[in-house]
Amino acid sequence: MNGSRTLMMTLSALLIVTGCGQQAGSQTGGRTGPSEIKVGYRAFTMPVPEHQALNVRPGDFVDVMSTFDWKMGKEKQVRRITATLLQYVKVLAVAKDRKSLELMLNPNEAQYAALSVAPERGVWVIVRRDGDKEMEPREMADFEKLFR
Repeated sequence: MNGSRTLMMTLSALLIVTGCGQQAGSQTGGRTGPSEIKVGYRAFTMPVPEHQALNVRPGDFVDVMSTFDWKMGKEKQVRRITATLLQYVKVLAVAKDRKSLELMLNPNEAQYAALSVAPERGVWVIVRRDGDKEMEPREMADFEKLFR
């Protein structure tokens, strides 16, 4: 089994979705009250570049992607890839300075979110269309696949 397939299967196995349907009561820049967090979930503050938070509002659902280096293939060649780590994650709040988002995550999701914001990785938050609840394993993206 090649490294790409192994990582995709690993990420697919790790993909955990929130599926939270409650309405957010917090406003942009406001602090989320504990009553807004579902039982078994946590409020995770994720730092993001300001431009990524421009169109994000409390109550939106987002996907979280991360870019990182991964050793692939028999030669263990290091390639930069992007993978969707979390899908359909509820935004509880957006910082006034738009440099962080508060996300409702279960403890496993919080671990992967923390891993994705490590300094050597890039993190992207993608807003979903209202009502878009589709969740499925996504193929990892890398430039080699793009130019085949």
